Amino acid sequence: EMNGAKNQETESNLFSIPAGISSPTGYLSSRDASALDAELLSSTGFSRDQLMEMTGSAVAEAVYSVLDVSSPIIIGRKKILLVAGPGNNGGDALVAARHLALYGFDSTVVYPAASTSSERAHIAKLAQQAEDNGVRFLDEFPSQDAKDGQYDVIVDAMFGFSFSADRGVSPPYDAILSDLITTAKAEQGTKIVSVDVPTSWDADKGDVLGTGFNPDVLISLTAPKLCAMDFTGKHY
Repeated sequence: EMNGAKNQETESNLFSIPAGISSPTGYLSSRDASALDAELLSSTGFSRDQLMEMTGSAVAEAVYSVLDVSSPIIIGRKKILLVAGPGNNGGDALVAARHLALYGFDSTVVYPAASTSSERAHIAKLAQQAEDNGVRFLDEFPSQDAKDGQYDVIVDAMFGFSFSADRGVSPPYDAILSDLITTAKAEQGTKIVSVDVPTSWDADKGDVLGTGFNPDVLISLTAPKLCAMDFTGKHY
């Protein structure tokens, strides 16, 4: 458990932090997180596809742990909804959804802004791989089902550490965030899990927009970001 953590259970990280990254507390600023990504893609020889496969797999394993499955029979009855954003965080969700489907869970992805640009062709392939392995896709967030507690876990993977609070949460993700907050308040037993940085939070300063969004679980990728110091739920 890292110094400065508040009431959180911190599991293992995927990588150690290379020399040159200024992180005296073990938590990364958004600038350091970006530098670490560049380091992993250059001197270590990892490809973007490899990193996304590893992080997405780690997300799936953490979600499996959150569900606390005691029997293979129970797995098929568990419903997981993942909200994938347009960037790399969304790509992590697509990988996680595929792994969760392969575990036997009922896995559905809300993907309102599917990536079509040539620079994100690798993410489009991830969506196809997920669909080929039984993952269902929705264009819109199933608000009523979520409020009624139809899902055991909802995974928030809309934005990562590069999110700018200055620009706010853009449509349609602002409406989805509102639905997530409403779902959490409904207390129907659904666990809300955020990947790397909760949507609307600044990676360095936390909930500066004052949305009040507080997921039950936070899964930090590579290393926790500074905002995780203010997180009080379960932390992987």
